[in-house]
Parts: sequence; structure tokens; C-alpha cells
Amino acid sequence: MALFILRNCWIAIVLALFSLTAVTISDASSMSFSVEYLAPTEESRDIKTTNIDLNFLLSEVEKVNLSIYWGLTATYATGSITQLEGSLAAGTLREVRHDNSAVGLGPGLLANFRLWSGNKFSIHLNGSGNFIVYNKEFPAGGEE
Repeated sequence: MALFILRNCWIAIVLALFSLTAVTISDASSMSFSVEYLAPTEESRDIKTTNIDLNFLLSEVEKVNLSIYWGLTATYATGSITQLEGSLAAGTLREVRHDNSAVGLGPGLLANFRLWSGNKFSIHLNGSGNFIVYNKEFPAGGEE
């Protein structure tokens, strides 16, 4: 498995179904550049992630207003995870906080559905999937 080959970095598959895209720049739909911020949804998993995506047009299906892009994503995540460790029976069960900070890079695909287009702006629905290689074990405590 790849985790044994890449001993100094860890691999994670990141599927960002919903994200806040702060900046998107497109040049006639042939390229897309975006900056995304992913906020935590659980108090015990307080990890904030920033992604920078650069995508290039791979294919278009005009009938359904769908564009498929391939590209590269750079990511930086920081925060903490709090989880239970130890044994209840042995009386060693306790909450442990693991601090996290990691940088990742990897390829991905982006599906862009154009829902509506006007003269000045348009509305799109994006879905993406990326294969990210991190510079260290991420999230910390994830394998315990």
C-alpha cells in the first residue's frame, strides 16, 4: 500500500462537497483558479483548512451545462482534534487534544454545473475530489 512506500508523508483523500469559495477567476472557462476556506463543524474537530486550486478544462458537455476540469490543489490545515483515549475498564479513559498543522499537495478533478447565466454573472454548482499527499501524519491522532 502507498502508506508504506511514502513513509515520510501521509496520504488522504479529500472530498470537498461544500466549501466557501472566496475567490474564483476564470478565463473563458478554460482555466479556473480558486481559494477555499473549510471551517470545522464539530467542536472536537477544530481544524481549519485553506485550499488553493488551479484547474484546467478537460471536457465540456454543452447539453447539460457541465464542464470537467483537472488540476492541482495545495492545502494548509491547522487546528486540533480532541478524542477519547485509554480504557474505561482500566480507568485510564481521558480526553486528549492533538494539535494539527500540515501542508498538502495533489491532483484532482472538478465538475462544474452552470445552473444559470446572465449578462454580468452566472450561478454554478461545483463538486471536486482530490488525492492529497501531506508532509506529515494528518490528522494527528488519526490512527490511534
